[in-house]
Order: sequence, then structure tokens, then C-alpha cells
Amino acid sequence: MTDDGASWWSASTPVDNRWAGPMAFASVTVAYLFFAQLVMWLNDPVSAGAGLWPAAGVTVAALLLLPTRSWGWVLAAIVVAELGGDLAHGYPLAASIGWTIGNVVEPLVGASLIRRSGNVNGALKPVRKLVIFLAYGVLVGPLVGATVGATTNLLAMGMSFDHVWPQYFAGDALGVLVVAPAVLALRMRSTGRSRGETAALSIVSLGICGAVFSNWGGPWLATVPYLLMPCLTWAALRFGVRGVALLAFAITMIGNATTAYGEGPFAQAGGPTGQSITMLQVFLAISVSCSLLLAALADHLTEKERTEERWRHQATHDPLTGLVNRGLLDVVLLGSVPESTATKPLHLVMCDLDDFKMVNDSWGHAAGDELLKVIAGRMESAVRPDDVVARISGDEFVLLLKDTDEVTAGEVADRVMAAVVGPVRLPGGDVIVPSVSMGVAAHHHGEGVERLMARADESMYRAKALGGGRVQHSHHDHHDGGVLHAQGAGS
Repeated sequence: MTDDGASWWSASTPVDNRWAGPMAFASVTVAYLFFAQLVMWLNDPVSAGAGLWPAAGVTVAALLLLPTRSWGWVLAAIVVAELGGDLAHGYPLAASIGWTIGNVVEPLVGASLIRRSGNVNGALKPVRKLVIFLAYGVLVGPLVGATVGATTNLLAMGMSFDHVWPQYFAGDALGVLVVAPAVLALRMRSTGRSRGETAALSIVSLGICGAVFSNWGGPWLATVPYLLMPCLTWAALRFGVRGVALLAFAITMIGNATTAYGEGPFAQAGGPTGQSITMLQVFLAISVSCSLLLAALADHLTEKERTEERWRHQATHDPLTGLVNRGLLDVVLLGSVPESTATKPLHLVMCDLDDFKMVNDSWGHAAGDELLKVIAGRMESAVRPDDVVARISGDEFVLLLKDTDEVTAGEVADRVMAAVVGPVRLPGGDVIVPSVSMGVAAHHHGEGVERLMARADESMYRAKALGGGRVQHSHHDHHDGGVLHAQGAGS
């Protein structure tokens, strides 16, 4: 799944399932009938005007989710659900046909323009794609649908075009704005917020909805709806577009139902004039669209930060093992050398796998890569939390041990060697026992990084010359130039 919301059920991903079309037809038909009957139950959209027409959002989302060749199934579902529902309610055939045409044309125009504008999958982020969705899905499509619907009401029902058109448009536009993102958001990747925060947002939002859509009266009437804005802002900044879409759907459904029953500030302010629906529509349209834009911006910034972090990690870490690379090791060394003391100097340990070339020659480079990854993991598990393990090239590793005396450096080297020599099963099933030659050098006061690394490197090569599988200390650190520890671990 991509970050902009692409889905397996998209125009760019062919669907070979022969039941995909019939399933889409059945799903859209059921959803359309459910939401249409819900609106009919709350308030007759023909006489009172629909405060919300969720079916418009369902159909736009379905078209954006399906490949274009399957759109016929969605359009057929609209015809069956809209025409059948209208006739069942006793509306005239001519009016029912006109409304059906409007509800078919509206999502078809909106989804086609969205897809032709480059937003193939109806993505709600980044901001550019959200603006495309809002422009064509929420504005242009409903403008066309409202014009067809209002014309139908004028010709078949004798209703005023100027009175019907704004209500028709607002109800359809709000339906697309609220319902389509909620459906499209289900395929988006979760932001990974904790369940506790998710539950907290849900409980707080539900409680505030209960308070907002109650009959407060008095001076609080005009202010209580704004209590919902902190919840939508919380969702936008912490849960992104997905969170806002789902929360906005819940708030809208609660607000629409309570207002239809005469509850809440919008019903009280609208009074008997019927303006309560219009006031609710304006509030929801502004708050939801602004919250979606804020969420898209927040998602964009979060994704940009994650991308930059991935780039920084790739620039400073070895792509095969995930260890610190040579560039970052040099930076860390330059910062660590001034902190080195005479009693607990910085120690550098150069490590080179013995007979690694034989592994590549005998089992192939894939086996060699697997061995390097295993060795890297073992080294990291054997060192202390503040120690640095780096891969600087091929089969060469470096251990950076800060503020460490000679005894402790030897103990760490022992642990690393013991961890490395364990059996390793290669991809082909063969088992080898690797060994490593290690050279240790303690930093001397006034010594540069290059000289320190050169002494550790020299010690490592002496360890290899002595047969490998051992730890050799720098001559400049021991008057006897002796071997700290030796473990026969030849491969």
C-alpha cells in the first residue's frame, strides 16, 4: 500500500476476480439503499432538503476504488437503488427517473475528472491530490447533480429551482466531503498511534458531540459547535487524513440526526424557518474541509521527516548490515578523541574475518552477504550499549570503545570473538564456523585519528600472520607487544 492511498482495488491494478463486479454492485446497492432510507427517515429530502446525502459519497468512493472498466456495475447499482427506492416511496415516475439520472451523472463526472487530473486512486494526500478531490468530487460533481435534480423538481414537481438547487447541492457536496473520505481512508496505512490515544480521542469526541448537540440555549448557542474543532485538530495532527475522515463522518452523522430531531444549537437557531439544515451544512463543510487540509499538510510533513530520516540513515549506515559506515565512524572518532583520558583511553579494535574470500568462492556472494549480516548481529549483541560497531569495507569491522581501560577492552574483545565463532548455517544449508582476527589500539594523548587506526590495523594484520582467530594488542600499548588473548577458531 502506498502512502497516497493506492489500493489493490484500483485502476492501476487489474482485478481478475470475476466476482469483483457483482460484489461491487451488491455492496453499492445495499449501502445506497441504507443511507437513502436513513435520510428519508430523518427528513424528507424532497420537501425539506437533505442536510446530508451520504449515498453521493458512497458512489464517488466506489468509482475511485474500482477500475474504470467496472464502473458500469456501480452505475447499475445507483439506478436500481435510487429508482427502486423512489418508486417504493410513491414518487412520480418522471421525477424518479430525473433524480436517478442526476445521481448517476454526478459521481461519474466527479470521479472521471479526479482520475483524469492525475489522482487515479482518489488519494486524499498530499495536499495537491486532496485539492483535486475537493474541486471535482465535492464541487463540480455536485454542481452537475444539483442542476439535474433541481431541474427535475421544477419540471416534474413544480418546485422552485432557486429554492431547491442550493439545498440539493449542499446535501450532495457534504455527502461526498464526509462519506467518500471515510470510505477511502479505510485503505490508508494507520499512523501507528497507541490504542490508548485512539480510545482517548474517541471518548473525548463522543462526549463533546453529546454536549454540542444538546439544547443549551442562551448565550452558549453560537459558541458550543466550536468545541468540536480541538477534536478535529487533534485528529489532524496526530492521526492524519485517516483520523480526520473517520472522525468527521461520525460527527456529521450525529449532527445530522440530532438536528433533524430538533436537538442542538443549529435546530434552535434555525427555528421554524428551516434554516437549521443550511447552518449545519455550512459549519460542517468549513470545519471538515479545513481539517482535511490540515491533516494532509501534517501527513506531508511527517512523511517528509521520515524520508529525510531514511536518507540520513542510508548515508551513515552500511546497507547490508545496518552498522555504522566509515563516514559516520570518522565523525564519531573525531568527536571522541578529545574526550579520551590517560586512565581510560579510547580503544579502537580492527576486526577482519579469516578466509572470507573462501566463503565467497565456495558458496557464492549471497552466502558471503548472509555471513556478514550474521557476524554484524553477533558483534552488536556482544558489545556494551555505548560501544560503536562499524563496517568499513568488505569483511572489515571496527569496534569503538570509549572511556575504556585495557582490561575492559580485552573483555569486550573476548566477548566479541566468542560470539563470532559460533556455527553459521548458510543459505544452501552448509554450516561453517567463522573466525576473526582482531587488533586493539589505545589512543595516546595528542595522537591523531589516522595514526590510531593505522596502529589498530597493524595489530590486526599481526594477528592474522600468527594464524588468525586471536586478539593482538598494539606494540605501542604494551612493552612486550604481547597477545592479549588467543582463541583457535579457524574456519
